[in-house]
Amino acid sequence: MTGHEQLTRWAVDRGFKLNGIQAHSFPGRGLGIIAEKNIEPGEVLMTIPMSVVRRAETVPKSISKSMKKTFPCSNNGLLATELFQDQSDDYALWRDSLPKMEDLQEAMPAMWEPELCQLLPPKAKTILLKQRHRIGQDWDAMTAANLDIPMGLYRYYWLLISTRTFYYTPPRRKTPPADSDECLAIVPYADYFNHSDAGCKVSYTRSQYSVMADRSYHEGEEVFVSYGAHSNDLLLTEYGFILEDNRWDEVTLDDVVIPLFTEGQREILTNEGYFANFHVDKEGACYRTKVALRLLCMPLGQWRRGLAQGFDDGDKYQPILNGSLLSVFNTSRDVVRERLEQISLLDVGLPSQRDTLKRRWGQIDKLLIDATDQLRH
Repeated sequence: MTGHEQLTRWAVDRGFKLNGIQAHSFPGRGLGIIAEKNIEPGEVLMTIPMSVVRRAETVPKSISKSMKKTFPCSNNGLLATELFQDQSDDYALWRDSLPKMEDLQEAMPAMWEPELCQLLPPKAKTILLKQRHRIGQDWDAMTAANLDIPMGLYRYYWLLISTRTFYYTPPRRKTPPADSDECLAIVPYADYFNHSDAGCKVSYTRSQYSVMADRSYHEGEEVFVSYGAHSNDLLLTEYGFILEDNRWDEVTLDDVVIPLFTEGQREILTNEGYFANFHVDKEGACYRTKVALRLLCMPLGQWRRGLAQGFDDGDKYQPILNGSLLSVFNTSRDVVRERLEQISLLDVGLPSQRDTLKRRWGQIDKLLIDATDQLRH
């Protein structure tokens, strides 16, 4: 019996119901799910009993109580500690199928050399800082509980959990936690589904998780789920990959746009709710970027009336706005060229890591080129 057949037997023996799908190994990408028959939209492809789903309330009390006694600890941290300590035969086959340390070291920026991380796009660096803070906070809780796991090893287990979780809130909760990072569960075998910007629908009840086909799949085709409407900066930092074609991709413009404003203008934008979070996507510059740049183009009174009544894209200020946007795009492309040159001079990390950085900056450049073309036509 092959490893894939063993995994499928393991799942079926624990009450999983699989309909025309099976785990499959993709060279260089690890496990995924393929269709074993033609699948129609709306077909339920998999059900997973809640009895095998790992979540905060299933973590042994010996871990959860001791870890939360002195320092706050996330659900991700609890599940990571449990996974590290788990030696049960029941989950051994599933544990053996998980990515190894070297896999995450190659893919996850949290495990890259500092020189590589410095050349991540700004949004990715912001996400990485938050991620590292959460890992450090959970490690503090773990060490305060006298659980001896080296930081590097704990980070590996923490990232294993964070890259494999599904959305979950306990049925007894009437409203979900304010922090969506706490809404998670590990769903063995279902975690073999890879991500696409559109994918199968995942839902859950008190008794089970279900995966339903979002479209038709042909026999032998890979079947995907969607982790959410995420940019490639988030996918890279949180999951260790980027998509070649991601309809949700976007690029922050804050580092270029914010310096254009005086302190007084920044205060105005802040008070009106239009300061920062400027970006460009496949539709071009976002609305808040255009609103903010209009403050540089027109009298303050007219700008405030535009906020209240709506701006006229055909007014006399539109050509000035377009010129400002072109300048922002050109400056942003200068940054791209500088980063690509810096990456080419690097001699740290793995070639695949440097290649990922190059591809990401190349994607950013294409978004800026496309946005420029839209303005000129």
